[in-house]
Amino acid sequence: MILNFATRVRPLVLGLFIITQSSFSAFALPTPVDQITGLLNTIEGSYGPMPHKESYLQWKWENYKADTIKKAKDIKNSQEFYQLAVQTLGGLKDAHVSAILPSSLVAKLPVQFVYVQNKVLLGFIGQSAISMGCLAEPGDELLSFNNQPLSELLKTRIANHSVGNQGADLALNTLGLSSLSESRGQFGFSNLKGQFAKVSFKSAKTGQTLDCALPWAIGGDGLISRPLQNKSNVQDFFNTEVKAYLSHHPKEQSLQSSSFLLNNKKFKKYEDLIEKINQFASLSATAVTHQYQSDVGLPIPGLNQDKGVKIPLGSPVAHYPLPADFKPIQMRWGLGMLLHDNLNAGTFTHNGKTVGYLRLGSYVPSQILLSIFGLRHIIGQLEAQTDYLIIDQTFNVGGYVIYSDFLVSSLTGDYDDSKHMRFAFKPSQKSLQSARLVKQTMDQTLAAAQDADKQWYLNNERLQKAIKASEEDFALLSDAYQKGLELSVPIRLYPLTVMLEEILSHDVGQTIIGKALDWLAKSPVSKPATYTHPVYFVINELDFSAGDATPAILQDYGRVKLIGSTTAGAGGSVGRFSLSMGEPLDFTLTESLMIRSNGQLVENFGVKPDIQFAVTAKDIEENYANYWSRLVEEINKDLLQTTK
Repeated sequence: MILNFATRVRPLVLGLFIITQSSFSAFALPTPVDQITGLLNTIEGSYGPMPHKESYLQWKWENYKADTIKKAKDIKNSQEFYQLAVQTLGGLKDAHVSAILPSSLVAKLPVQFVYVQNKVLLGFIGQSAISMGCLAEPGDELLSFNNQPLSELLKTRIANHSVGNQGADLALNTLGLSSLSESRGQFGFSNLKGQFAKVSFKSAKTGQTLDCALPWAIGGDGLISRPLQNKSNVQDFFNTEVKAYLSHHPKEQSLQSSSFLLNNKKFKKYEDLIEKINQFASLSATAVTHQYQSDVGLPIPGLNQDKGVKIPLGSPVAHYPLPADFKPIQMRWGLGMLLHDNLNAGTFTHNGKTVGYLRLGSYVPSQILLSIFGLRHIIGQLEAQTDYLIIDQTFNVGGYVIYSDFLVSSLTGDYDDSKHMRFAFKPSQKSLQSARLVKQTMDQTLAAAQDADKQWYLNNERLQKAIKASEEDFALLSDAYQKGLELSVPIRLYPLTVMLEEILSHDVGQTIIGKALDWLAKSPVSKPATYTHPVYFVINELDFSAGDATPAILQDYGRVKLIGSTTAGAGGSVGRFSLSMGEPLDFTLTESLMIRSNGQLVENFGVKPDIQFAVTAKDIEENYANYWSRLVEEINKDLLQTTK
């Protein structure tokens, strides 16, 4: 789908971002209608993909809003309020949109299911299930769950927990069969206590039906339900002074910053800048994937009978065995764990060639500022040692836009303005204020850089070009807000990364820190490194956000061959919002739309591979023993054809 960004006047909607309970001490508690209306107003004022969703989902927002408010009038308690809030957000069918409820209640089964070749297969079974006599093996097909046919169960789950992309819906909801989290808007825990899940499998080896009773492990504290009143004089107040006040005083999002290794003011300012950029345009989908990232099952001391392979989203560790001659790329004294702990890299041989390997589980290194040097080290070593490179970013949960840009420039040499991703923002008060904070912090950083080395600053053509581009795009966002446009003209984010790269590299290169990093890494990491050989980039339906954006950008550059299956389609940047009137509610919304160089959207559609490659039932049965060799052979075929 290609979105037309012709001028459309958006309605003047005053979103209810946040207000403390003490502010309403003179008023009655807000009703469920007040609270749901606040949620709807925030969505209307800040949700970027709204024009696309109305077309893609074939519904009218005004009708959806009216139906939701009608349902809110029947709410009797806080539990029902949260259920409707979750349902309201879920109706947007967006991988970035999620409710975050005040609950730590979770329930898990000692198994994990995977969706493979139009079937739900057992991918992992834990020791607690095996010790209770369950004979199912990895690769066995799931037939029913609690006496409900699987097709009906998945249909119901997808209707309630859809991200708007068929492949991602099937994969995520299959993983979710064995894991429930009330914090993420899943309910029904009262029916699970002391219960077992009755599941039936079809054996892959014998074809026989196997019945198992799997124990639910439940932990954490759940929501406390209380009655809610439906009469209040607060709504009239909202319709006048409070709405006007809130529209001009949006809540500032607070992001925790990880402690930086170097206790130095010069470097702390960069960390602050990165924090502001991530607040403005985060490409992380952890809101929707968080519940699937932890281990499953109940541990039994002294036993190690697990079978199969668990798929934890966002892990830098491969879920398949690497070749026997695989040699990891390391740094002195284990410094690599600090500089690139979100990835794993190395080399192996195949058909007489040295092949590079880079496993990228997320775009969220623990030390984002130092990660640029870690990535340079990895790329420099791979460039020197290998004939071609395979990057595996399957099951990627996204992360920092600047880290995505770091990787792109490491593979392309520099950014191409005509081919790079752009973002069309919802021009809300929140997005505009976040942009202003980025600009203010960047201006301070640039001023300090100019004072320190004016000649370098003024003569750096790449830096000056990025400054000009960034100023132009911030002006476009401000102009869109002033004109009341529904979406801004698509703007660039990579110039922010360019400015950070140039200033940081210059600062580090002028200090003992740069020399120390070069010595520790045994390579000049204080200077950019570029990989120039062929690159194959592995993707799948559980790659989100930056995991959508990065392969899309590299495909549009013509730099990589994508191999695998279509990504999840979490196609925008995400922001966090809060409503604390009455029942507290945190939630995330997509604030922009990714726009590819040809005008196509990523939201819901994902990124399609150049070469189709899928996990098979046999891979599951064999614990992925031959998965990697199959993948490399498929890549080798393409290499031979390309060479000819």
